[in-house]
Amino acid sequence: MKRLRKLMMRISKWIGLLFLLVGTGRSLDAQVRVFAQDLAGFNLAAGNPPIIIDFDDIPAGTDISNTTIRGIHFMRVQAPLVVVRGRDTYTPPGFDGVRNADLNRLYPTTGENVLSPGGVVLGPGPNPAIEGDSIILIFDPPVQAFGYDHLSQSADGHSLVYISVYSEAGDLLYSAMIPISSIDGGSGGADFWGIVSNTANIKRIEIVDTDDNWVYPDCNIGFDTFRLSYGSTLNAIFSATPTSVPADNQTASTLTLTYRYNDGTPIAGRTIRFRSSRGAADTFSSETAETNAQGQASVTVRSGTVGVATFTCRDETAGVDLPVSAQVSFTPVGCAAR
Repeated sequence: MKRLRKLMMRISKWIGLLFLLVGTGRSLDAQVRVFAQDLAGFNLAAGNPPIIIDFDDIPAGTDISNTTIRGIHFMRVQAPLVVVRGRDTYTPPGFDGVRNADLNRLYPTTGENVLSPGGVVLGPGPNPAIEGDSIILIFDPPVQAFGYDHLSQSADGHSLVYISVYSEAGDLLYSAMIPISSIDGGSGGADFWGIVSNTANIKRIEIVDTDDNWVYPDCNIGFDTFRLSYGSTLNAIFSATPTSVPADNQTASTLTLTYRYNDGTPIAGRTIRFRSSRGAADTFSSETAETNAQGQASVTVRSGTVGVATFTCRDETAGVDLPVSAQVSFTPVGCAAR
């Protein structure tokens, strides 16, 4: 009887897989492109360097259910959305078909932490509090591109994870099953999945895990290294005032970044790092500053070295180098500032 139940569960999984492959797997709107297991293609199509959320700056054990992190609101569906160390995840007894439980875990793609709905225990189902790994992501503001590393407890080629992407107007942009790799031995694995739209209109993404059985150790999934991009909808202006100061190691120029979305809304609360092409030759009042309610971050810079310095800045909150620069000429002492 147990063998028959196992066979029926396996047949059911294959039927579900076939149905999803035949009935889905295509874009429902010509304006989006999907990059399954193609990170290089995603990065090229997304254009601007993406904002990265890799969960490594969040303490292990933190439940981020129904919280917002760097523009993404994480909505819990069943199991709590817990950040854990990947090496702490494990497969307990209760599954059939286990070859090596030590290999059935969630492996991080960057750093140590991953997002594992239900926590470190990758238990058999049905058990919504542990293996109910579905998640809903809300983007505010909407993004043009989104991608992530899909983590499998057992990379056996059978996903049964369905993803749906919606616009701000509620239109379905894409709906399909996420493909995963097949690793010999069925150990845990990771597969990139991403989507890029023609405009910044991706508002909501639902990732639904439909595998909830106990036959094989593959009914748990996790997430790592979220990537999102607003495309051309980020507007950064970088200036230096004045643009020429004496190199007396006292007189300073003020560097100001004005950071807004394309609709003019200020981007507040971002940590901006300022850098000089001349390294330690130039001294900042502070190497970082936080954007205020107007989306502005400012520092001053002085130098005792004559020459032209090119200054750039980086959004440390998002992990993005901004495509802006400003120059200051440090002149011999006695020359007037402009």
